[in-house]
Amino acid sequence: MNKSQIILDRQTLESRLKEIANSPYTASYTTCFAMCYMPGSFETTYANYKCSVCGKETRHNSDCLYELDYAKKSVGEITNRNLKVDAFIDEREYCSFCLGKEINYPNPVLKIRFSPEEEYHEEATSSYNDYKCLVAFIKDIKEYEGGSSGTSGFDTQHPLVDCIGQIVRMTGLCPEIVESWQARVNEFYVNEKSKLEEDLLKNAKKGGTLTKKYAIKLHEIDIRNIQIPYGYTKIDDEAFKDFATGSVTIPDSVISIGKSAFEGCGLYEITIPDSVTHIGKGAFSGSQLINITLPKNLTSISEEMFDYCYNLETVIIQDKVVTIEKKVFDSCSDLKAIDVDEKNPMYSSVDGILFDKEQKTLIRYPAKIEHTSYTVPDGVVTIDENAFEHCENLTCVTLPDSLTTIKKSAFLGCDKLKVLTLPNKITTIGDSVFIACENLTKLEIPKGVKHIGSLAFGSCENLTQVIIPDGVISIDSSAFYECNELQSIILPNSVTSIGRQVFEDCKKLSKIEFQGHVTYIGHDAFKNTAWLEAQPDGVIYVGNIACAYKGDKTKLTSLVLRDGTENVSSFAFDKCANLAKITFPDSITDIGSYAFSDTAWFNAQPDGIVYIKDIAYNYKGERKQTSLTLREGTKKIAAAAFTHFGKLKSITIPNSVTHIGKNAFWNCEKLKHITIPDSVIYIGEDAFGRCSKLPESILARIKMICEAGTPNG
Repeated sequence: MNKSQIILDRQTLESRLKEIANSPYTASYTTCFAMCYMPGSFETTYANYKCSVCGKETRHNSDCLYELDYAKKSVGEITNRNLKVDAFIDEREYCSFCLGKEINYPNPVLKIRFSPEEEYHEEATSSYNDYKCLVAFIKDIKEYEGGSSGTSGFDTQHPLVDCIGQIVRMTGLCPEIVESWQARVNEFYVNEKSKLEEDLLKNAKKGGTLTKKYAIKLHEIDIRNIQIPYGYTKIDDEAFKDFATGSVTIPDSVISIGKSAFEGCGLYEITIPDSVTHIGKGAFSGSQLINITLPKNLTSISEEMFDYCYNLETVIIQDKVVTIEKKVFDSCSDLKAIDVDEKNPMYSSVDGILFDKEQKTLIRYPAKIEHTSYTVPDGVVTIDENAFEHCENLTCVTLPDSLTTIKKSAFLGCDKLKVLTLPNKITTIGDSVFIACENLTKLEIPKGVKHIGSLAFGSCENLTQVIIPDGVISIDSSAFYECNELQSIILPNSVTSIGRQVFEDCKKLSKIEFQGHVTYIGHDAFKNTAWLEAQPDGVIYVGNIACAYKGDKTKLTSLVLRDGTENVSSFAFDKCANLAKITFPDSITDIGSYAFSDTAWFNAQPDGIVYIKDIAYNYKGERKQTSLTLREGTKKIAAAAFTHFGKLKSITIPNSVTHIGKNAFWNCEKLKHITIPDSVIYIGEDAFGRCSKLPESILARIKMICEAGTPNG
């Protein structure tokens, strides 16, 4: 009889299980480590599940449904007609209608028996290893490939003798053999542990760095509680990264902890001795730490040290810390208090809120402070980056008259914030300052403000009124993106620059009053607004700018830009595939990046530099040249004109050029010979970004012109 046709009754399987349990034990700590390795986090998405029992739909986390599919597939492998095993996954556990209660994160429930006379054995588990082990046992495969789903490089061959406990739990067979089997396992591990400990102690006595190789050995000895042996002086970069470690004790021989040493691991508790003087970037990023006391001799808190530590509640900073770098506490959503030693010369704390020593800069307001309102102390001049990030309880913040600067993302995600008055001394609204402040409804921008940063009010879904004063010069990209309730806005006489996507998806915005002479409008600035929908089909003009084309782009075959047109916005006529003829007026002074890309007009141009009047607009053809010379009389190099010119080593720019646009030579990696003539008065952002071969003298001149130039030329 063919082996696959043997009828698998209880007696046959129990005999098989006992035989496996009595075979030599072969596992190692490395095998154990692979099975306990923590996979990267899954993306939180949801999908509908239709119950096979009642036919109704329930909504579940997609990962839960993937686990169900995997369990059903595994059961399918052991219930084919040759193996004669009666098993199924009870899908009612995924249906809130069948169970009559709400279900959050269900596990697949396996029901299995080996004869019609038996009761079903039941086991609820979502472990991929459990199902792999079960399939291997039923199909009489001596080992299986195990490890965590979603991880690569950690799948390991597991002999079934290593997994007797799993088999018994999944099948209900021979529960009496587990105790004796476990005793043999324990004896094996005691011996293996002794060997590992001896090896580690020998290595530690040498001093030097605890590398990942020996970090793994420590993890194998005790997954949850790691005791680093005395002797090591440094913990290497990424030594414990992504481990399932629970707690770690560091000896006082260690003076340095490398970057990302404990990043993404299950670490919830750590003891750091005062001997440690250096902790690298992102050392505890994404870990499960709850509380931490930093060592007394630490002088600097490195960038991203605790970012994405969602469980972190308290941090104690000692008196020798003189530097706290950026993004240290970003996304620490459970943070309740940061306490600073009173003797610290550079920093201080008041009620768990972190300031500089003079309390002129508010550095971090812990997100989990329970108060619904807060008054920033008088005398504070600066609110630092991400200072109030995701403060879910705050509804009102009172700012002092002394405040002059609010930095990037300062109030990001304060979704209950309703009341905020900006003091008159503020001159800049930084990038993403109020992004996703969903309940902010009204805001008056102070008269001294000249610039509104990128995404400053992005996704402020209930913002209905913004008063922009005369004096604001520029509004950067996506500043009011997705402000769904904004219906009208007045752009005062002073506004000359409107960045890309500034009002995109402000679907109710029907009235925009342009009071002055706008000289620059970025692409899609008014996309998906009621204002744009109300415009007639054709070229959309704002003052002297052709900022977009509305209508069926495929029908546009010729274009005459009206007299007086000075600027064409980026991507304005992009993908107007049949646009073959364009008439440009003499008034044209600037062409945005890719304004006419993918048009018949551009495709008909001869290979080489494409000029529009006195503007070097773009380059057509393969970018293989090593040198270029712009023609005499050229006044502007358009934005993104020569990006990704991989072989370009030199370019000659005539004395007539006054403006070099944003990203003009971005990523020209080999460019090293260029002369910037005295006629150039403006160089746009990242015009020479990633041009790593340029000499320092040229870079210094570029920097000087950038700092002296005017935005948008």
